[in-house]
Amino acid sequence: FLGAGKTTLLRHLLQNQQGVKIGLIVNDVAEVNVDAKLVRNGNPDAGLVDTIQLENGCACCSKAEELMQSIEQLIIMGRRRGDPFQAIVLECSGVAEPRNIKDQFNDATDAGIPLMRHIVLDTMVTVVDASSFLELYKVRDSAANRPDLGYNDGESARPVVDLLVEQVECADVLVLNKTDTVDEDELKYLKTIMTACNSLAKVTATQWGVVDVKSVLNFSADGTPAKGRWAANSTLDSEHRLMVENAKKEEHKHEHKHEHKEEHKH
Repeated sequence: FLGAGKTTLLRHLLQNQQGVKIGLIVNDVAEVNVDAKLVRNGNPDAGLVDTIQLENGCACCSKAEELMQSIEQLIIMGRRRGDPFQAIVLECSGVAEPRNIKDQFNDATDAGIPLMRHIVLDTMVTVVDASSFLELYKVRDSAANRPDLGYNDGESARPVVDLLVEQVECADVLVLNKTDTVDEDELKYLKTIMTACNSLAKVTATQWGVVDVKSVLNFSADGTPAKGRWAANSTLDSEHRLMVENAKKEEHKHEHKHEHKEEHKH
């Protein structure tokens, strides 16, 4: 949601020192474009950045055509200068529904859109505000009644807690930000909740959105893109199936540990 540190994370990605060439599609170019120019003009060793703004707001509310056209523009930009992007980062609003994003990519693939031969939805990232997550988890208000969370007309009016849970459940990477605002016990509890909601996601605890760019964007040790992660490539049915299977594995591990302890007692 608004204030979780999403823009700060984007700035960190833009200013990465690992040389990852990033194309960026955003809701509001004014928030990050100054930083992008600074990266290009002031630090030649940093990743090359180009930014495109969605005219109709958040990606999950924009028409699929506009989203795909924006991605295609970035691909063309990179190829024309002979230096293609290694990753394209798509920013969503704080009240976005990640399943809608996946649906747009799946629909484009099913429709045989030529662009889909060149791209893949690889990694879903959710930024979680450690300072407010537990409070928001208790909120039953509609997102439409909470403009402070980033709601705009035309976006989802679902209950805040529903959106919060979906954003956590549909992530490959959970960036648990602002960890300096909670104590050690609270942080441990938050990590437990993250794992309970999404046992397959990678949880990265951080402050000020500082993350390992290649790890978050799913690059192998040699710098090449790794195989697409599960959430980005799952359907609703496969998502639930994987969650159930993983929950059974965790239950089995717990039972095995309990039996092992009982054996030691005897």
